[in-house]
Amino acid sequence: MADINNTIKQGKINLKAAEQDAASSFNDIALSIANAYLNILLSEEQLENATGAGAFQQQLDQTDKRIAAGTLPINDRLDVLAQIANDEQAIVHSAKHH
Repeated sequence: MADINNTIKQGKINLKAAEQDAASSFNDIALSIANAYLNILLSEEQLENATGAGAFQQQLDQTDKRIAAGTLPINDRLDVLAQIANDEQAIVHSAKHH
């Protein structure tokens, strides 16, 4: 009879341990989902900052104005266009790998 009581007690302890493991797993999954969601939001914000509000066009417009004013050589426009192309390529490359 003592063996049966001990087996029942052990079963109850095992059940509690399994319930705690399940709760811990649930919390781990919830944290992983929240972390993934925050990473998506961060990536979207970084992409918006890189391309938003006509950042590339604004940079080119400022360069054109300085060239027109004579404070920059005309070759600088090509440098800006090359940098814009590199930035756009990096954005596309980054988007493909996420």
